[in-house]
Amino acid sequence: MTWKSILVASKINNKKNIIKLFKSFKKNKDNTFIIDSKLNIKISYNELYYYSLYLSNFLKKNDIRKGDKIAVNLPNCSEYVIIFFACVFIGAILVPIDYNLKLNEILKIFKQI
Repeated sequence: MTWKSILVASKINNKKNIIKLFKSFKKNKDNTFIIDSKLNIKISYNELYYYSLYLSNFLKKNDIRKGDKIAVNLPNCSEYVIIFFACVFIGAILVPIDYNLKLNEILKIFKQI
């Protein structure tokens, strides 16, 4: 995750911008939001919203709350975006972990978070 995307994430995490985000999802619900070339699928705004909402509910049922950190070690893929928005919905903090790191490097990050 780049500094630019971290800034975007921090801007999303205030109520005013979350409301704008939801309106954007509603307005564009049938438009494509993600094209995952590896899986050869397209995900619409509406599908992204519901997948993210479903995941956020799962996380809440498993005691993940606002301010909790969720470490993610995935390549660039549609699932990453779904996890990102699920975190936004519940106020959890996404901790991106470089997919190319070795296990001992990942364990060091876990100790820091």
